[in-house]
Amino acid sequence: VLGALLGRQLGRPLKRLAGEVEALSRFHFDTPISSGSRIREAHKLGSALTDMSGTIRSFQSISLTLNRARDLSSLLNGILNELISILNEKHGRIFLYREPTHELEIAAAVGPSERQRIDNIQPEQTDHDIIRTLRHTVTDHAVYAVLRNREQALVGVLMIDLDDVHFEAMDEHLIRFVHEIAGPAPGANGGR
Repeated sequence: VLGALLGRQLGRPLKRLAGEVEALSRFHFDTPISSGSRIREAHKLGSALTDMSGTIRSFQSISLTLNRARDLSSLLNGILNELISILNEKHGRIFLYREPTHELEIAAAVGPSERQRIDNIQPEQTDHDIIRTLRHTVTDHAVYAVLRNREQALVGVLMIDLDDVHFEAMDEHLIRFVHEIAGPAPGANGGR
């Protein structure tokens, strides 16, 4: 009897979570995830599912931004805001490369930005060299992704400013995520 009672106590939260995961698998991303279990593992699983569901909704918002933006400025600001939200940060910038003047100029910013332009950026510089320049002139507490079009021409740089906790915890997964999100920018041919 005690075993059956204990089994139900353990099974009920897991059954509820399984139903919520099933709803997520059917694209019901607004399904509330219950993480209020007294079982530590079920609570942690519920919290992780809530985070995952929120991230999926943020990607949906990015897609809406891409589809609804009427101009480049609103497009860049919308994408930057969503990425900052996904990463649970507060500050970021998108710089666009100005070829005639060889500078990166802020095209979108969330939070304070002291430097509006970064001079002496050459299109043939490697991504590593550009990021090293930005770490030296802007901040070293950030994750950067150099934006290049399909022909590998320099388009700009995405920068997400990390708080101290996230900076200390930064790993190759976060860096790869930001680089994959940045991906190849559309080329002059307008392709994506």
